[in-house]
Formats: sequence, C-alpha cells, structure tokens
Amino acid sequence: MNITLNQPRSIKALPAFIVATVLICLFLFYIDEGNYSLEGLTQPGNLIAMSFYFFFITIMQSVSYISVPKRINTNKAVLLSILIGIPIGIAATISFLYLLRFLAM
Repeated sequence: MNITLNQPRSIKALPAFIVATVLICLFLFYIDEGNYSLEGLTQPGNLIAMSFYFFFITIMQSVSYISVPKRINTNKAVLLSILIGIPIGIAATISFLYLLRFLAM
C-alpha cells in the first residue's frame, strides 16, 4: 500500500515568489530618491519600509497564484502570478503607507 501526499500549490511557488520579491525590493530601494546605491539599507526606518513592501508583494503574488485556474501549467502560473502580484503589491504598499500617514494626522 503506497500513500502519496501532494503538496499544496502555493508551497511549491513560494521560493520563486521570495526571490522575485527580494530582487524587486532591492531594486526599489536602489532607485529610491535618485541615490542609486544600497548604502542606507540597514537603517531601521529603511528596513521597516522594505518589510512592508516585501510583505505586501509576497501576499499579492500568493493570492494571484491561488486564483489562477488549475488547468494552467505550474511554471506559467508562477510567472503569471509574479507579473501580476508585483505591481498590485507595490500599489497596495503605497496605499497602506498613505493610509498610515492619513491616520497619523
């Protein structure tokens, strides 16, 4: 008697999402305010902002991956989710930061 366990779809794509998110976050930090360097990356305020971007982009990639129909090939679904999730995640992060700013007033 053989028992096979299938991993959930989202677990298989998580490493690809994390790599894509880290690269996008580093790129966003690199081009921020025209500095074109990664010098201030370890400052606490910058790490907090980067964590917001990382969180929202990864969540949006996962949500878009889960919503992709099962009939699409896994590799295509991961690529599609990355391409859809990144802009939506960036927009969600910016909206969240503006909401925090609005609530602080």
